Amino acid sequence: MPFESIFFIRTLRLSLTCIILFFITWYYQVPESAWCLITIWFVMYEYTTIGGVFTKSLYRFTGTFLSSVYALLIIYFCQNNIVMNLLALAPGVFLYSYFFMDDERSYIAIIGCVTLTIVLFNYNRIDLALIRTFNIMLGIGGSLFMIRFFYPQYARDQLIKVQSQLVDLLSKMIKNYIDTSKPLVAMKKNYGQYEREIIHQAVVFHRLVGEAKLETKATPLYTTYHDKAFEHIGHVFRLTSVLVNYVITDKIRFDPWVIEQTQLLLSDLQSIQNKLEGNTGQSHFVERPSNPEKSLEERIKSPASKDQNTKFTKALLDNIRQELVLLDENIRQVVVIYKSYEARPNKVFQ
Repeated sequence: MPFESIFFIRTLRLSLTCIILFFITWYYQVPESAWCLITIWFVMYEYTTIGGVFTKSLYRFTGTFLSSVYALLIIYFCQNNIVMNLLALAPGVFLYSYFFMDDERSYIAIIGCVTLTIVLFNYNRIDLALIRTFNIMLGIGGSLFMIRFFYPQYARDQLIKVQSQLVDLLSKMIKNYIDTSKPLVAMKKNYGQYEREIIHQAVVFHRLVGEAKLETKATPLYTTYHDKAFEHIGHVFRLTSVLVNYVITDKIRFDPWVIEQTQLLLSDLQSIQNKLEGNTGQSHFVERPSNPEKSLEERIKSPASKDQNTKFTKALLDNIRQELVLLDENIRQVVVIYKSYEARPNKVFQ
């Protein structure tokens, strides 16, 4: 496995958080301190950004707090009767399931049900149940502190990189389409691989958007423009799928006009990616547009052929180009807003 600094930082941050919280709970002889470390693992292992850890911590805090208050009220008014505690567990689990099952906040329900079970079935050791709740809160606090001050990572930064990777995949799909060295079977096989990669990146993108919303509350248009850009990327992907899977004859594929138009699409995609890479410091392309000052709309040409397949191909390519115009505008807005965060990198939730 190749060394990557981001994984090293994640591992080091998680390890240090556990070590620090372990020594704090050990020094003060806090009972049930294992729950503090368990909380750190659940909160920090999966998520790597401030927005992600904050979201997971908020969910865990909400489930723990609601269940603790509910369970303590039942214990207080029912004198910790095990039968009443069992009966009280059912409506609590029902409410959590009703409001949070199959929801992005389902983690609230999972933690809520676990906390209800721990506190209500306390074997007459209410103090230990409360201490477990305290340790969970302590683990949440330690996780938030470390993700904020120890090499913090932001979802708003990761969004830029994911958008760049999606645009790169679109470019590879089009390059694969016009690669004269590949037969149709090999071209379609490669396309399937790019399709799977785009689907994977789409899942990552939607998760990061939710995390970035917490980090960019003062500029909600940042995630709005990202969402719009992703929609246009999806449109280009679907139009390209039609081009690859239905307009697939060698006559159309290697037509000089089609090659010329797809080369222009590649230039447009490179121009869009250059905007994104200006923020990430990455570069995937050696080529550059021959006339970058010329707008996308001015590059539309009509084929000389009147063949129906050619007309259909022209319609597809024109639609792709129009989507790239809209994508370019949304990416431009994203970059403008992102530069304000680059100027003040230590600002969080602003």
